Amino acid sequence: MPVFIDSPLGIRITRMYQAMDDCWDREAKALKAAGDHPLRFKHLYAVEKFQDHRRLLHLTGPAVIIAGSGMCTGGRIVNHLKHGLDDPKNDLFFVGYQAKGTLGRAIVEGRTRPKPPFTVCRATPPMPTSKPFATG
Repeated sequence: MPVFIDSPLGIRITRMYQAMDDCWDREAKALKAAGDHPLRFKHLYAVEKFQDHRRLLHLTGPAVIIAGSGMCTGGRIVNHLKHGLDDPKNDLFFVGYQAKGTLGRAIVEGRTRPKPPFTVCRATPPMPTSKPFATG
């Protein structure tokens, strides 16, 4: 299944983490040692250009799209919400904090709820023009 990182900042941070393997936990180091790199794998794509982001909005078939939330108030996530919230096959997964007064917080708290059976999960603490993710 393709995994798209649709966040310019997310792409930069992922590249930094790829280079910092000496700081990884034991499990990640073991995966890499076994030839299963946890941050560089087949079907992982960096969506760097906005035109490719727009194409991703019309993707058919299963995929994982990682887009920085910006509390759901700005950035590429807003387009994904507009194009995907009405589709009951999609799920929305929040990782981290959503500030009070933001759309992200309203969704997490259930005050602005996507139409059922859309699933919202909360966790605390391929496009032909997209290129495979690689360190630069």
